Amino acid sequence: IWYLTMMPLALSRMFEIPVLQRAPRDASLCSLAFGSLRSTLANMWRSNREAFKYLAVIFCMQNGAASTAIAVLSQSYLPSYLLFNFTQLGIVIALVLVCGSSSVYALSLLTTKYPERFTIRRLLLAIIVSWIFVDTLVPLVLPPLGVTPDGGWGISFIICCIIGGIFAGAIFAGYFAIVWAGFSTMVPIAEAASYAGILYLVQNLGLIAESFIYLGVLQSTNSYRIAVVTLIPWVFVALIIA
Repeated sequence: IWYLTMMPLALSRMFEIPVLQRAPRDASLCSLAFGSLRSTLANMWRSNREAFKYLAVIFCMQNGAASTAIAVLSQSYLPSYLLFNFTQLGIVIALVLVCGSSSVYALSLLTTKYPERFTIRRLLLAIIVSWIFVDTLVPLVLPPLGVTPDGGWGISFIICCIIGGIFAGAIFAGYFAIVWAGFSTMVPIAEAASYAGILYLVQNLGLIAESFIYLGVLQSTNSYRIAVVTLIPWVFVALIIA
């Protein structure tokens, strides 16, 4: 439903970038893909260190926040530890979508009206700090100390809706709203497609490491709280780099 409603709107607002360079006819698809990736990364390291640093921040954020954090919470922590049922998960996810889309709209209004105050760097730093807050708060208060997870509609569910649904939904959507917006300010026009491909690659590579760390810690300790804590160092590193 989300893609059917939002994707046509997103596509309608996109515009085609004119082709600035063409590949040799005798080049293979693999050589084009990996050769371009290698050369673009090498050029980025030599002449565009800020873009390289930005990719490092995104890599860490992908591991400790954003998609990984939402996946860990919705697919493991909430149903397996807090024993939330399908309806409860649906409510939390619905809050993420509604609050996320609303926050992005509000963010667009603020950045348009006050561009000097709401810069990309300030927004990114605010989102990183907010994710540290969420990653730290979840194992501390979900469930509250002294409350046994029972899958009920009590205090644990209410706190989850506030932290995981409303607050995390806002910073989850805000993060993805500025990922390309921030990176595009560092992109040479002639290499826009290559930079976009590298960003996409980094975002997907950032989903791998923490997933294995989370599963390994969970299997060795049998503690969901300790496993969730492994998200925090990634976001701290992103804050240091940023």
